[in-house]
Amino acid sequence: QSYRISGAEISDMTPTVGQTLKATVYPAGATAVITWYRDDDWILGYGDTYTVTAADAGHTIYLWVNGTGNTTGGATSNITAPVSGGGSYVTTTTDFGW
Repeated sequence: QSYRISGAEISDMTPTVGQTLKATVYPAGATAVITWYRDDDWILGYGDTYTVTAADAGHTIYLWVNGTGNTTGGATSNITAPVSGGGSYVTTTTDFGW
């Protein structure tokens, strides 16, 4: 049986730092390469899940899915709300090894 991708969805549209998001590709049974993106077109990773990092705070996240094997077509998910959590502080160090 062959499939044509009809959509992609992120498990939580209001992500927070440290949370693991899950991708769902439609229809069920479709196979796809799943790419996680940030709003600045930075590739965050590939696969069914992505764990939100502090570097993502304030950015939105979306998916691009591209059919493989017996699946054709591609789709982009809706865009999440900006990632919350993580703070906006700068970490510094004073350990110079002396």
